[in-house]
Amino acid sequence: MSVTKTDVENRIEDWLERIDRLYAHLDEWVDHIPGMSSERGSVTHTKEHLMQKFGIAPPDVQTYGVFRSGHGQREKRLMLVPTALWIVGANGRIDVTTSKGQYMLVDAAGRDGTPSEWRLVHPTDRRPLVPLTKAAFEALLTRGTA
Repeated sequence: MSVTKTDVENRIEDWLERIDRLYAHLDEWVDHIPGMSSERGSVTHTKEHLMQKFGIAPPDVQTYGVFRSGHGQREKRLMLVPTALWIVGANGRIDVTTSKGQYMLVDAAGRDGTPSEWRLVHPTDRRPLVPLTKAAFEALLTRGTA
């Protein structure tokens, strides 16, 4: 099967929509944690191989930060930055930075209309992928580790 420019454009659009759905889901969790707030920003996505091949400009992708407020200060607890759509074994990667370390979120599904299945990966510990649950997310926020 050959890949067309339209295929690549559709995959990018799907990626942006999956990221938006993930962040909306995280917003629901953050809203129930006292003293925490979220904020979205954007960066220009890297120009991946298939984008280059078809002359597609890299899109702006949303970033996601979570902050703790208190005592007149605002402390960043977590930052998510989408980094790659085309990766082996998953359907996109988002880098996660906490005060204690780096992680990756990969979408283990999210193809052909199936819902996303976000999994946490520690870059130096390739044990089985950890499902992104509310408990795992809260551990990242409070301890900086999953």
